Amino acid sequence: MTCRTCAVARLSRILAGAALMLFGAAASLGAQSQATTGIIRGVVSDPNGAPVANATVILHETQTNFTRTLMTDAAGNFTGTLLPLGTYEVTARSVGFAEVKQTGIVLGVGETVDLRLALAAVTLPAVTVEARQPVVDVTKPEASTPLAADVVSGLPNNGRN
Repeated sequence: MTCRTCAVARLSRILAGAALMLFGAAASLGAQSQATTGIIRGVVSDPNGAPVANATVILHETQTNFTRTLMTDAAGNFTGTLLPLGTYEVTARSVGFAEVKQTGIVLGVGETVDLRLALAAVTLPAVTVEARQPVVDVTKPEASTPLAADVVSGLPNNGRN
C-alpha cells in the first residue's frame, strides 16, 4: 500500500464516522420533536377583570391523579409546562374569593391550552375578638418589685471593684 492509498483509506474512515455522527444527531432531534407533553396556561382575574396575584392554581389530571400546584404572578398569569397528556381539572382559589373549577380540559400532544379563570368575590364571616382586661388596683399608683439585698449587691456598678 502506498502513502496515497493509506491517506484515501484514512479520509474515507473519517468521512464515514462524520456521516454516522450527523445521522445520529438528526435521529435524536426527531425524537425530541415528538414530545409527549403539553402546556396549560391562563389568567386568573377578579369579578371586575383585574388580575389576582398569588392565587393558587391546581392542575389535576383526572385519570392518573397527576397534580401540579402553581401560583399566579403579579399580572395573574400562570403556566404549567411539561404536563402529561390527558383530561385536566383546573381549580383556582385565593383569599376573599370563591373557588372556581373548570373540568374536562383535554391536553393533546404538544398542545397549549389557554384559560381565563374569573373568581367571584365572597363575603367573609365577621370575626369577634374578646379579651378581659387585667384588674388594676387604682389605690396603688406605683409599680414595684422588691429585690433582695444579695441581688442588688450582685448588680454591676461603674466604679466599684
